[in-house]
Amino acid sequence: GAGVGVGARKESSVSGGGARVSETRRKFDEYDLNGSGTIEKREVRQLLADLMPTARMDVLEQCLTEEFRTSDRDRSSSLDFAEFSSLYDRVVARTHAQALATNPTLADATTRLSLHSAAPTTFTSTAR
Repeated sequence: GAGVGVGARKESSVSGGGARVSETRRKFDEYDLNGSGTIEKREVRQLLADLMPTARMDVLEQCLTEEFRTSDRDRSSSLDFAEFSSLYDRVVARTHAQALATNPTLADATTRLSLHSAAPTTFTSTAR
C-alpha cells in the first residue's frame, strides 16, 4: 500500500518504552512483505497465523476482520506503524492471555519470572 510518509508521521504518536517500540518496529518491517511501508490485510493474516499457529482458519479470519477494522482508523485498507502497533499489542496480549488460561504451569512460571524480574530494580533503586 501507499502512505510511507503517513506512517512515518504517525509513528511519533506511539507511546511506550523504547524496547517495546523497537520490537514492534521489527515485526512491522518483518510483515511488510512488499516493502510498502504499510501493512495490508493479507500481511496481517500471516502475522496472525504465525502468532496463533493452532487456531482454526475461521477463528483466524474472524480475528483478522475484527482487528483490521478496529486498527485501520483512517480506513486506508492498510495499516501504518501506529495502527499496526495497536493491533500488534492487542493480539500479543490476547495470545498471551489464552496461553496462560490453557496452561496453569506457564501462568505460575510467568508470575515467578515477573516477580524475579522486578526484584533487581527494587534492590538497585534502594542501594547507594
